[in-house]
Amino acid sequence: MENTTLKCGKTLQMIKRIFGAQHYEFGLDYIQLLVQNPTQKLPVLCLVGDKQTGKTAILKWIKALLFDRMSYIRQEEINSPFHGPFLNYSVWGLDDVQIRKKTLGHIKMLNSSSTVVINQRGKPMQEVEANFKFILASNDSKNFVEKYNSSTFWVCELSPICNIVFEYSNDLINEIPQFIEYLKNRELSIEPQSSYFFSNGLISQTNG
Repeated sequence: MENTTLKCGKTLQMIKRIFGAQHYEFGLDYIQLLVQNPTQKLPVLCLVGDKQTGKTAILKWIKALLFDRMSYIRQEEINSPFHGPFLNYSVWGLDDVQIRKKTLGHIKMLNSSSTVVINQRGKPMQEVEANFKFILASNDSKNFVEKYNSSTFWVCELSPICNIVFEYSNDLINEIPQFIEYLKNRELSIEPQSSYFFSNGLISQTNG
């Protein structure tokens, strides 16, 4: 375990920057569940902060970590009555300066539902299992922290020091195989606390 830790040290340092020292183990739990347990419901991860805090770079790293299980989505697609794209991926990244209240309502519904009706143009509607997860990046820190910090939304407020993801960008991608191996040998730090695994008390506002 120690050798594997050394080989993905920059990745672990970045995760500590995202979730903060207090929530570091829980942050690792979140990433581990995201990678290893696709059917586990998880809070919507909200990366918020000013420009140049590494939000978009973190999204790109998570997408690389999850290989073909994650894609990007626009607010218009989430708010559309046609949900065909949701058949293809289980994890969705939304990178937008200001995410609308209507969009967050739809995300909460999709994230919490056990099934969802997929409506595609020109095709019969079908009901499928909803194991969707969402990771958001926004500059709208104040709105998220005040209104959406709950067991449904895990708000991580990033500081400029998270520029570490820019410095380590290529290294983080290169460390992915070692990081996945590290997660295989790691035990989760807690037992499930809620339907989203984490309780609100555990994941209240995180300052990275």
